[in-house]
Amino acid sequence: MSKTAKRVNLAKHIVISIACILLVVIMAAGDAVAGAFYLVISNNLGQITYKVEEAPGGEAVDAQYYKSEFDYDQRALRAAQREFALQVQGEGAVLLKQGGLPIASGGGVTLLGAGCADNNEMGFLYGGGGSGGISTVNALNLKEIFEQAGYAVNPAMWDYYNNGAGVGTRSLGNKRIGEQPLSSMPAGLRDVSGYGDIGIVVVSRPGAEGTDMPTTTEEDPDKSFLELSQNELDLIRFACEEAGFGQVVLLLNTMQAIELESVLGYENLGILWVGGAGEEGAQAIPALLNGAVNPSGRLVDTWVNDMLENDPAVKNQGDMRWSSGDATGTYVVYQEGIYVGYRYYETRYADVVTGAANAGNYDYQSVVTYPFGYGLSYTAFDYSDYRLTEAEDSVTVSVKVTNSGGAAGREAVQLYMQSPYTQYDRDNDIEKEAVQLAGFSKTGMLEPGASETVEMTVPKEYMRAYDANGAGTYVVDAGDYYFAVGKSAHDALNNILAAQGYTAADGMTAEGSAALAGSITQAALDTAAYAVGEDDFAIINELGDINIQNYDPAFVYMTRKDWAGTVPTGTYELTVTDQMLTDNAVPDPESDPDAVMPAMGAANGLALVDMRGLEYGHPLWETLLDQLTFQEMTGLLTANFSNAAVGSVMKPALTDSDGPAGITASLGVGAKGYGYGVEVLLASTWNKDLARRQGELVGEDSLFTMVSGWYAPACNIHRSAFSGRNFEYYSEDSLLSGVFAGTVVAGAGGKGVYCYLKHFALNDQETNRVKINTFSNEQAARQIYLRPFEIAVRDYGCNTMMLSMNCIGMTWVGHHRNLLDNIVRGEWGFEGMINTDTQGNFGADINDTAVWAGTDMFLSAQTLDETEVRGSPTMMNELREAAHHILYVTANSNGMNGISNSTRIVNITPPWVMWLVAANVAVIGGALAGLALNIRRTVRNMKKKEA
Repeated sequence: MSKTAKRVNLAKHIVISIACILLVVIMAAGDAVAGAFYLVISNNLGQITYKVEEAPGGEAVDAQYYKSEFDYDQRALRAAQREFALQVQGEGAVLLKQGGLPIASGGGVTLLGAGCADNNEMGFLYGGGGSGGISTVNALNLKEIFEQAGYAVNPAMWDYYNNGAGVGTRSLGNKRIGEQPLSSMPAGLRDVSGYGDIGIVVVSRPGAEGTDMPTTTEEDPDKSFLELSQNELDLIRFACEEAGFGQVVLLLNTMQAIELESVLGYENLGILWVGGAGEEGAQAIPALLNGAVNPSGRLVDTWVNDMLENDPAVKNQGDMRWSSGDATGTYVVYQEGIYVGYRYYETRYADVVTGAANAGNYDYQSVVTYPFGYGLSYTAFDYSDYRLTEAEDSVTVSVKVTNSGGAAGREAVQLYMQSPYTQYDRDNDIEKEAVQLAGFSKTGMLEPGASETVEMTVPKEYMRAYDANGAGTYVVDAGDYYFAVGKSAHDALNNILAAQGYTAADGMTAEGSAALAGSITQAALDTAAYAVGEDDFAIINELGDINIQNYDPAFVYMTRKDWAGTVPTGTYELTVTDQMLTDNAVPDPESDPDAVMPAMGAANGLALVDMRGLEYGHPLWETLLDQLTFQEMTGLLTANFSNAAVGSVMKPALTDSDGPAGITASLGVGAKGYGYGVEVLLASTWNKDLARRQGELVGEDSLFTMVSGWYAPACNIHRSAFSGRNFEYYSEDSLLSGVFAGTVVAGAGGKGVYCYLKHFALNDQETNRVKINTFSNEQAARQIYLRPFEIAVRDYGCNTMMLSMNCIGMTWVGHHRNLLDNIVRGEWGFEGMINTDTQGNFGADINDTAVWAGTDMFLSAQTLDETEVRGSPTMMNELREAAHHILYVTANSNGMNGISNSTRIVNITPPWVMWLVAANVAVIGGALAGLALNIRRTVRNMKKKEA
């Protein structure tokens, strides 16, 4: 054999050996992943991991604590879900401009715009991306939807957008909107004869986990992703001016607010926002356009002209970075304080009207396209008989709503409050918005001429403001508090201004109605009424460390005292200090000198089912917790879409699932239920009954799929329209967000689902979302960003949360003991469990501190320092308390269905585990045998070479 051949032969043997070793490594890694996702894999394959059987001598009882209202008839459930989806789309779609709407109930339709298509590269959006995504396998495309409704859809134009030159590619990452130039449309297609009754231009904008909206685009470098591209503007002009359509509609299939000022001049253009409808909701679109369904949605965000210039929050959003030596990081500063969305636009407007000092050059009408709460109808509603009644702890407002138009419809009645802005506020840097949402209600279906009196009650607690610099707690200022109903935040504010004596002569955009506003008077400053939370827990400053002024004392937040001097004009440049670097370290757990090592492994004979219905503080819990071993407690901490079994207390293993669109297996993990419309569409209904119903229907899917925990709903704030995840959050308003999130949680909880309310907290952009240092002040944090979570916990019984992946100040939220233990568990009385988001982004060194700080579970494998924890009575008690939180929630979940005092749980090895063992034996055994044989041959060949 030649030397070259020998070298080739040796190389071949080395490659084979490496391949055999890689096979073993891959199988071992696969085994580790399979072990981590044991429950999820079993659930996806429909294989059980345990069975419940009667204990010897036990007496059978009905242990179905949570039952299906459909008697487990999945066909009936799907019918109810479809009906629900159509109702949400009908009540959530927002009529922004009537133009020639409603359209005819039949005739020829030409669908225009790449957003109308039905393909993978571009097309109509049914939901968002990431954990909020859904399967669209069963969704009808727009052509099918309109044909099903009796319209003839232009087939040539449809082919152009699906198979021809009109096909585009849309990409957030590549900043590509995807609409092709009008010049690419063949001249023959521009003759829409036969299909020219109705032209519908579809504009789509996606939203996705992990990506924000670009501020420039490939097509138009001088425009943001939320502006209409020149190609879209040309198409709309073609539809309105050249094509000769009888009626023209702009259908906004967007996950967020976009800029529309450039097309509002077309008188014949009707505009309807439909959001993302989920699996079947889009089938309601023809009925919305032809008036069979009267749109009753209202905006949950302020729609603004030239967002990059006019939205103060945008100035400090995106990719901002800090560095000092080898230390690097990212940051965002919420310089606008409490003035998010309408709180800024309406407050500055009010200050211009009232002649406040330093209001600056501000023209409301050139800035705001559509105010928060805005929405039109195919009918008209009149308000009358306003009544305000004050009780000791609340204010009640009633108003009579009359349908004065010619079509049946529903009205979203909105109640707003104005707090006095006093010298005490100015002296202590307390900010006050000129108007804030205080309540809302949806009428029933009102026929023409019919009326309904709507009553809304506001707790006086809503009058409080957080005073970080004076009293160091919540205060209620002396002065007059106004309550007004209106058809938007701006309309209600004008009614308040009218009640205060202002008119259009003072610069108001319209005359208000003083008859729709009233006030109550607070006689004196009150610093005590709201200074304690649940169980008299003292409310004090807990978030001083997240204030950027700690590191830059000269920093000034945007303030009503000086709009002209404090509205951000650019990005705040962070200068790193030594204190920042010190604070960026993982905090050390503090030891409690009085802590006593807890008991473990006791044989007390209790089972988790014995704890169902018992209060969190019931003494029997201590007896049960004494039974846990160290390994069982640490095992509970790992939550890979699961909730671990605990043998000593007969706790079964439970399964969790993502995401905000329902139990949808959106990330390829878990069982699949129904895919609902995006959260922002649900909130746009302004209908709390629909929110509760969605929770109930998700609960039904939970019973069918055997998924007990739901990684949803999500209730972060739409700080700006550029956040890529706004579609899976409810609103720019904290009250609306909290009420919808809480109501969904309550509905699902009624079916035994524990809902991981997320992402806690101040996680309001996707850029750099992992470990980004988020700075705000305590008033803004409490009144804007924490408030939705507080409402869901205190008012609706939410008992589970998921943390965000950012830092507040320099501390990761999972390490922020003041936030988790003092605010959430102390002030709010939260008794449930707190899980991380993907904790693998942080590394294993964080786990001990996180448990000490109040984190209970980790969405990835946790790694505690066993020696440190076992040697610390403080840490052992924190570990025990984490187990208590988890067991308390799961004891009262539908995961306990079928388990009673007379049953026992018998673990079963699912078949796939045996398949995996067989595969391991075959693959690893074969690889090792092959490796051994290959080594033997290599050695033999080398010996021959030496000979």
